[in-house]
Amino acid sequence: MKRLRDNVALLIELLRSPRGRRWLWRTARKRFHSTTVSIGISDDLSVPFNAPPAKIPLVVRKLQPGDDLSLVADDPDLPPEVARHRADQRWLLDSDLPAPWVAIDPEGAVCFIAYLFTAEDNPRMQALWGPLAPVLKPGESMVEGIFTSERHRGLGVFMDAGTKILDEARKLGMRSAIGVAGEKNLGTFKVAERAGWTRQFKRVESWRLFRQSVTFEPLEGASA
Repeated sequence: MKRLRDNVALLIELLRSPRGRRWLWRTARKRFHSTTVSIGISDDLSVPFNAPPAKIPLVVRKLQPGDDLSLVADDPDLPPEVARHRADQRWLLDSDLPAPWVAIDPEGAVCFIAYLFTAEDNPRMQALWGPLAPVLKPGESMVEGIFTSERHRGLGVFMDAGTKILDEARKLGMRSAIGVAGEKNLGTFKVAERAGWTRQFKRVESWRLFRQSVTFEPLEGASA
């Protein structure tokens, strides 16, 4: 009953703003008829990678209470795409997921966010994303929800911080890591492949008349 009340309250809140109404319309169109393809990439954690340092000093650690999260703050003047990405991050931060890893810039503000999951997190991932979430095996980790502050892009933060987070996965005994990104997200693939990641599988999400189906398919030539 509480969940129903929360959903109704959220719907009312979305209907109050032009941005919220656009989001509802976009979501309805997607769920009526759409196909979304994402590519899964994998990294062998037994092979070390020395990332070049970012152009600014970074401290990489778990998110702590009181951290400056202005990089995901809501702002009515933001372009729609930027506002959507920030809203997605706030949604993740408000979820039941474990605390993300963050990079702190020299001014003490969070400039990068990423979540590191292991097989222990499968129930939480399934609860949040349903069939979109890959089921992790023991020894397998996943990096998800990667976000870099707009003003810190182009400074090498993604590769530097991401590599340090994978070092933490190694400390947990993880043997491999996976990630999933939209097939048109060429920037992510470019950075990941420079760091030794390879494309392994395709995830296809289809919506037909508000019914969802999700399939995971190995890519031709991908290693087993």
